[in-house]
Amino acid sequence: MATRSRHLHSRDGRQSRPPEQGGDMIEEHAVSSTATALDSDAEHADRDDLTPAQRLSGDRLRRDLIFFFMNPMQKWRVRKQLPFKLALQVIKIVIVTAQLTMFAQLRMNHVAFMENTNTVLRHKFLPDWDSVRDVVVYPPAIGAYSAFTTKDLYDTIASVIYNYYNLDDSFVSYSYDTRKGHMESEITPIEDIPPLQMCINRIKSAEVVNNTYVFDTTVVQNCHLLNFTEKEVDDIKQNASGAVPLLLRHRNITFNALQLTDIGIKFNLRTIHFGHMAPDAKPECYRIAVRVNYDNSGHTGQVMISLSSEISYVEKCNGKLVVEATTSVENIIMGLIDIFVLLTCLSSLILCCRAVIRAQFLKQVRIVPLI
Repeated sequence: MATRSRHLHSRDGRQSRPPEQGGDMIEEHAVSSTATALDSDAEHADRDDLTPAQRLSGDRLRRDLIFFFMNPMQKWRVRKQLPFKLALQVIKIVIVTAQLTMFAQLRMNHVAFMENTNTVLRHKFLPDWDSVRDVVVYPPAIGAYSAFTTKDLYDTIASVIYNYYNLDDSFVSYSYDTRKGHMESEITPIEDIPPLQMCINRIKSAEVVNNTYVFDTTVVQNCHLLNFTEKEVDDIKQNASGAVPLLLRHRNITFNALQLTDIGIKFNLRTIHFGHMAPDAKPECYRIAVRVNYDNSGHTGQVMISLSSEISYVEKCNGKLVVEATTSVENIIMGLIDIFVLLTCLSSLILCCRAVIRAQFLKQVRIVPLI
């Protein structure tokens, strides 16, 4: 009888308890059934030794912990309310994905611009460059771009020099990297054209004595600034392989195939890129640092020739940009997406902080008093 009266008193005490902050958000039968499923026979035996106040406090703590660690769908089944936190995360994923997609499209256009610029530079400065080389395939459809004779080497150097001094015949709007601004329709005076830089790496000495090679493999680098007159450029056009060695020799520049490691010709250009696919469609100015490299490090008789460029953004551009004062639909869409991303991320941060604060509150209010 005493045992039965204690059980009745426990049930009466659970029905007559005052509503609690965490418990009033859960249906009584759902929490009670969940708590009952977690109880074991040993736990029932221990509960018989507790006072009604301790059992009531334990039930409250059990309900709060069960509810706190429920997933959104379990809370929805209990409370019959929309899981707004889950919906917010789904919305955030959608709009952030849309924002990344638009950014990736802009980035893809910029990367395509850089690749196309390298392709145009190779066709302009490297003689007999074949379009087959523009497509990277394996195995390669054609051999590496190389020079096998002294004449071939001087012909490629002459092509770089002549085309550098004749940018005006290019279809693209290349200009020289100078402080003096010239309109596109103007021809840059040859005295205003910046010099080319030629750097030659060679081993210190290489001699053949009595059919014996004597090498000093210390690498020595010599750099020269090359300025040419209009007459010299015309001579290079008329007789490339004959004029270039003579002009370089006048500047104390000579090549020894046995000592030569590599040659690098460097120069800077400027160009304007108009991204018509961009929402703002604003022309941008870029500086192109071009390097033509002649690699003879293998000393196999094949000089590997390559052209590389490094493109950097230039804030100030010569000229004036006239833009029509209109707002495009793309600008409005991107602005709205940016605002929605900011709001959803801020809301998600607030909800995360709220969950952490409630967890700390639950620990302080529920666990500490039991200790």
